[in-house]
Amino acid sequence: REIIVADDASSDRTVEILKTYGDQIRLVTRTQNSGGCQATRNLAIRHARGAYIAFLDHDDAWYPAKLEKQVSFMESYPEIPMTHTYCEIMDADSKRVGVRHEGQLPPTGYCFHELLRHCFITISSVMVRADIFNAIGGGFNEDPALLSEDYEFFLRVAKRFPIGLINEPLVKYRKSAAGITSKNWQYQPKAVP
Repeated sequence: REIIVADDASSDRTVEILKTYGDQIRLVTRTQNSGGCQATRNLAIRHARGAYIAFLDHDDAWYPAKLEKQVSFMESYPEIPMTHTYCEIMDADSKRVGVRHEGQLPPTGYCFHELLRHCFITISSVMVRADIFNAIGGGFNEDPALLSEDYEFFLRVAKRFPIGLINEPLVKYRKSAAGITSKNWQYQPKAVP
């Protein structure tokens, strides 16, 4: 097991704090804040050594059982290269305000057409097999004109492979007016047709 923190040229005490953890956390740093979060995610992917990769954005949180349940699922279904879970929505004060798409996510299987209509996958709920990046032509698209690199990545996976769903909330997604995705339509909780 490894924890990689990809620091995107932060101006707070992130690097200083992480150094106090010694070898428990591997810190990789971007010195320029020019490629967006997609370049930062790709930097972390390049440094990862494990068979599975899970993403956690700085303002989200995982429940303790998330990784264990996803690894168990993926070990049971080797043909599925990516899983996700339901996620709770919390406000800026970490208060629970609901579950994103509660009861409406497509079950495990092929879901490209449903995903094309609306992005119902939350990046912090995702776990992928490390070899998926070769199978779909690379990591996250770093084109600065692309509005949502994670959505584009999910579509590339879903176009070729079934997607696994763990049918419970194992992630807390922070939705606040200051959040990076607050105005992007594909992140807004709404019904999945």
